[in-house]
Amino acid sequence: MASINGINIFKKPHIKSPIMIAGWPGMGAVATQAIDYVRQQLKAELFAEIDTRDFMQPHSVVVSEGVGKFPNVPRILLFYSEKANLIICEGEEQFSGKSALTIAGRLLELAKNLKVKKIFTGAAFVQHMNHRDKPMVYTVANNQDLREWLVHEKGMKTLKRGQISGLNGSILGFAAQEKIDAACFLSTIPIYAVNLPNPKAAKSIVDEWQKVIGFSVSLKGFDRAIKETDKTLEMVEDQLKKLSFGGIYEDSDDKEENIQTENTNEVPPQIRGKIEHLFESAKKDKRIAHRLKEELDRWMLFKEYEDRFLDLFSDSQ
Repeated sequence: MASINGINIFKKPHIKSPIMIAGWPGMGAVATQAIDYVRQQLKAELFAEIDTRDFMQPHSVVVSEGVGKFPNVPRILLFYSEKANLIICEGEEQFSGKSALTIAGRLLELAKNLKVKKIFTGAAFVQHMNHRDKPMVYTVANNQDLREWLVHEKGMKTLKRGQISGLNGSILGFAAQEKIDAACFLSTIPIYAVNLPNPKAAKSIVDEWQKVIGFSVSLKGFDRAIKETDKTLEMVEDQLKKLSFGGIYEDSDDKEENIQTENTNEVPPQIRGKIEHLFESAKKDKRIAHRLKEELDRWMLFKEYEDRFLDLFSDSQ
């Protein structure tokens, strides 16, 4: 294994003038889901890793079963697909400031050595929309010629104004300094769902990448995750509608509330334990929230836990 300027090289990719797609965590986990899906579908091979140890300054330890350890160092892995003539950069954590500048520099140096033609990233574009709406995908290019090519040759829509945070956006500026074409593909997601993984938006970006880059993968692998996420988003929208309009609970709801209060003491302790377990699981994976809601409804406990349930989707999570 060779190490060149902070990049560990495991093998030399057999690839010529490739396109690179790259993604780091962000709203809706849109970029990372899209990147990970393409990598798996193409069975891309790992060939390098950007060393991030210099950027990690842990201020705490993670405790498990009474043992405290430093958190794992986040990885930035690079894969290649000879068949698709594609380099895939998959980051596990966002970086900012000097760290982001250094990482971008290392990535772009590697891109130049591999004669990468273009770099495409992904991100979420927050909108007031229903989760049933088909996501729209917009592009932002780092130069006018690329923008014109994307619009007139590939039929893409462009984002007129705004900003793209994190490396998914800032890599465009860094690439421009190195005279490398780069663009970000942004898929719309509901404004209330920024903290939830959004596989539907990720699927839309992969679909557009296919058309623009020219590779081909099946998109059916997204379907199960989309179905599960839609259940959660449907439930969240229902609750938000109630909170928005006030006077939600009419007489029938008041009666239901009385029933719930009367039945509280009849709920078996093991059910309470199960509900607490589901709350803890839903904090880590919001897709589990629909199972939690079903359990609360089954035991008529939603009103009792309503504030805690809605807190799962607050910006503080």
